[in-house]
Amino acid sequence: MKLYIKRFSELTTDELYALLQVRSEVFVVEQNCVYQDLDYHDQVSIHLWLADSDGKILSMARVCPAGVHMEQISIGRVITTVRGKGYGLRIMREAIGVAKRYFEAETIDIEAQEYAKPFYEMVGFEQSSQPFILDGIPHIKMSYNFTQGVHVRKADLGDVTLIADVVCAALGEELAEKLRGGMGMSLMEKVVAQPDTVYSYKNTLVAEINGVSVGAIIGYDGAKMWELRKPTFALIEKVTGTAPQLEEETGPGEFYLDSLAVLPEYQGQGIGATLISEASKQAFAKGFKRVALLVDLANPNAERLYARLGFHRDKPVTLLGHEMYHMVLEGPLCTSLIETMFY
Repeated sequence: MKLYIKRFSELTTDELYALLQVRSEVFVVEQNCVYQDLDYHDQVSIHLWLADSDGKILSMARVCPAGVHMEQISIGRVITTVRGKGYGLRIMREAIGVAKRYFEAETIDIEAQEYAKPFYEMVGFEQSSQPFILDGIPHIKMSYNFTQGVHVRKADLGDVTLIADVVCAALGEELAEKLRGGMGMSLMEKVVAQPDTVYSYKNTLVAEINGVSVGAIIGYDGAKMWELRKPTFALIEKVTGTAPQLEEETGPGEFYLDSLAVLPEYQGQGIGATLISEASKQAFAKGFKRVALLVDLANPNAERLYARLGFHRDKPVTLLGHEMYHMVLEGPLCTSLIETMFY
């Protein structure tokens, strides 16, 4: 499965034909609705779609700038061709990110078919109008507001793709590729989906804004590092034929924050600090005396963030050839400092 994000001018003839064919098949033929699909809004919009390895479109959407289709930035032409697989939710979450990244959206509006209201509520939209008829079909206006607060929750299996992205972003492409063994993101998703691996969704907290998952942090008891690594590396070896060789990065007596990342369009809003704060509070509530993490010496901005949160250097560590520092946060008192700074 591959995500495509393109401006109109970047679309090939075959890609444009495929998008229009799916729109016609669903909105005109399947829904028996005669309407003008080619509205001259495509030329100024961002088009995104998920496709399988054969190029078949699995889901798609269009993001229009403000003042084109609606007064606010809007998302439309939302279609899922393969249902029950989460492709619709994935494309909507990507579309929200596109609206932020390309158009600096603060609010997004949609004209949703009334029956689809629960679907759009799952990604953070709220009804903002009374029902109305559009092209003979009952619709409602729904809005998404980026300014709502951050909510942190335990991860579930629906977060596998996000968590896999977080692990790879936290490791960096070079380290991530060594762990994946050249097999791509699908292998990392398999590792995340297991209940007993280092990168399991069960070890993960997810940050949400308006119901959209925007970042995640993975943490576990340092004493269980080897116990968690065993099934992790066994699965990687089964798929790639080679087991990774990793140095020791944590140990008994600490809660270890293994991986942390926030989606690019949501960075700079204190979400990473919120995740660290919540993970630390939960660790101290469980009786841990300190929380630890690693920082790459080549990432001084990250070290400055951790230092502001109360972490300090403990000892140097080498991980897959990268020089790092093991940093620690000691005692529940430090979480009060974090809360004072970021809440």
